[in-house]
Amino acid sequence: MEIKHGDVNVILPTLIAESRKYDFIDLDSYGSCWKSLIYSLECIDLGYIVFTFGEITSLGFRRFDSIFKRYPIQIKDIGKSQIENLIKQLIGYLVYEGLRRDIIIKPLAIIGHGIQPRRIYLSVKRDKYSSVKNHFEENVQYPSEGLFFWKGQDDFIHNIKFS
Repeated sequence: MEIKHGDVNVILPTLIAESRKYDFIDLDSYGSCWKSLIYSLECIDLGYIVFTFGEITSLGFRRFDSIFKRYPIQIKDIGKSQIENLIKQLIGYLVYEGLRRDIIIKPLAIIGHGIQPRRIYLSVKRDKYSSVKNHFEENVQYPSEGLFFWKGQDDFIHNIKFS
């Protein structure tokens, strides 16, 4: 087992350059994990990624600007249905990023506090492009360019565990 600790935006590009692969990546940064989450897809062929939404707490203060700066999402108000919308948009976009890298991404669970998602658990599997493309087409709808919605099984959303 190898454990790396430090600035993920420095460590991951180095690991990518070294062609290092892992089967479990836990991204728990102070702030946004989004950029490092996309990097982490290059470091895993089969396994799991867990990541924390550090800045999602700003939703409780209606600070949508901090979310829009970092994530490819659009929401209008805060509430249970909009949080589900936010999660579906994030998962949809991640599945799209997986498609670009021949990776199947499936959401497994979400841990939250109040109505805010905090940690998302994903299974990740590198596969043939045709399999990844089928997974994308079956589970993601894209009503407009750059906007993706997870439409696959969403039990993981309705069974959010709140701490």
